Amino acid sequence: MGKLKKAKRTVGVPTSGSPEVITEASYFARKCGLTIEEALALILQSGKADKKQKSSPRK
Repeated sequence: MGKLKKAKRTVGVPTSGSPEVITEASYFARKCGLTIEEALALILQSGKADKKQKSSPRK
C-alpha cells in the first residue's frame, strides 16, 4: 500500500476575536500550558455561558 499524504496544518495566531481577547488567550495559554487555540476556545465558551446566565434570571 502507498503512503498517505500528510495533512497540511495551519499554524499561526487565531483571528477569531478582538485583539484584547487574543492577548488574554495568549497570556492564559502561557500560564496554563495550553495552546493559544485551546485557550481562545475556552474563553469564547465562557463568554457564551456568561451571556446565557445573564439572559435567564434565576427565580
